[in-house]
Amino acid sequence: MNKHVIAALISLSPLSMIKIANQAEIDPGNLSAWLKDKRVMSEEAQQRLVAVLGIENDVLVTDKVFCWQTDRDFSDLQLVLDSVFHNAQIISLAKARQRHYTLDDLLAQPMAALINDAGIRAVVVLKTPFLKELKSFSNPPWLSPEFLMGTSWSDGKSSVSDIVQLPAEVFKRWKSGNVAVDEFNDILLQRSKVSWQTLIELAERKGISTEQIFDWLSDQ
Repeated sequence: MNKHVIAALISLSPLSMIKIANQAEIDPGNLSAWLKDKRVMSEEAQQRLVAVLGIENDVLVTDKVFCWQTDRDFSDLQLVLDSVFHNAQIISLAKARQRHYTLDDLLAQPMAALINDAGIRAVVVLKTPFLKELKSFSNPPWLSPEFLMGTSWSDGKSSVSDIVQLPAEVFKRWKSGNVAVDEFNDILLQRSKVSWQTLIELAERKGISTEQIFDWLSDQ
């Protein structure tokens, strides 16, 4: 695994490097030195590290929702998407409102979901110190498709109105990193491109066999 991608994932993680190193059973000082090319780290330790970061066979795993934090320098996020999260689609997220939804909500609650057809999922939160700066911008919000137009991780087909409004309790949990795969799928599946694999995965979660689906289609 590319060391720069590993460093980017560590930077995006809400966990500190010390906690990540401890989970991987690596001395934090050794990890820091290895990332700076000042020390060699065994293959076994590297495997433990990428497992903690959610990488398997050089791609992100699909059995978890990744929770990342970033500032307005998207270089680490861009590197991860280009390397291990291909063809990412962006969905803006905001806390559900009774009143009409406005762009100010994205400035006050900068959060988005990323998905792809391979089943990789992530929730991205902008670190808050930049909010006051953002409010002075005439541009659309930080993770709107217009703002990202021309980057390799914007599909160019979405619009600012493509926003999923989460219940307040769900929004709060997701923003703190507490995101379950099933809940993520239930809320966002309808916004994703539906493939046969998506249909099969949904059927499996509902306890419906492929034979039952085949029989139903045959009867139509």
